Amino acid sequence: MNRRTYTVEAFVVHRRDLGETDKLIVLFTREMGRLTAIARGARKPGSPLAGSTDALCFAKFHLSKGRQFEYVTQAQPLRTFAHVRGDLIRTACALELAEIIERAMGDQQPNEAVYDLALLTMELLDGASDPAAVSAWSEMHLMRVLGYRPRLDDCASCNQPLPPRAAFSPGAGGFLCRPCAETKRDALGLSAEAVSELRSLASSEFPPECLRTCGALRRVFRRVWQHVLDSDLRSASFLDDLLSVGSAGAGGTER
Repeated sequence: MNRRTYTVEAFVVHRRDLGETDKLIVLFTREMGRLTAIARGARKPGSPLAGSTDALCFAKFHLSKGRQFEYVTQAQPLRTFAHVRGDLIRTACALELAEIIERAMGDQQPNEAVYDLALLTMELLDGASDPAAVSAWSEMHLMRVLGYRPRLDDCASCNQPLPPRAAFSPGAGGFLCRPCAETKRDALGLSAEAVSELRSLASSEFPPECLRTCGALRRVFRRVWQHVLDSDLRSASFLDDLLSVGSAGAGGTER
């Protein structure tokens, strides 16, 4: 795009303070992929850019090109997601989604499927009774559209059919039978219920109302992203801590 100024709709996947009054924000757009922009004066009291340039905002941004970064000249919020912002677990789920997108996507590499999934996930998080189930479903489908969908139908190593219980190996790319799992240091044993729920997430068009094995599935996803991104997600520990407290108070699911 050669225009000096242009307009995009974007999801703010990261934000940090810059100088005394500015913000540096990372945007994910449908048309242009990931962009880094500076919002000058966005931290000043009463700035018209303040509300639209925080993490997790979906907004329309008017940008101008600089030598290294884009600059935000105007911004109008498009979606508010009030329930996400008003609930700590929903916020943590959304921040984990944003971190995955920020780190997995390259600069100016558009992916309409990722953008649409991010928007749908935020809408679902805003209204679902179990945000952790939405998060798990979203991450499974994010793996698929990014090309990391795990192999779940048979053993990823020897191609043999699997028993109800299986292990999961990010390095192998999916489920493993018991003999193959014994040769993989990253193999994580799973119950039959966790295996079933993981397969259901991969094949479901929409998230389930709840998950019985949320803790086990989160361990799987956390290891997958650690393998893909070469480091752990910064936001994962915070969300896991919140879910552990909620699970303990509710009597617990499989951890």
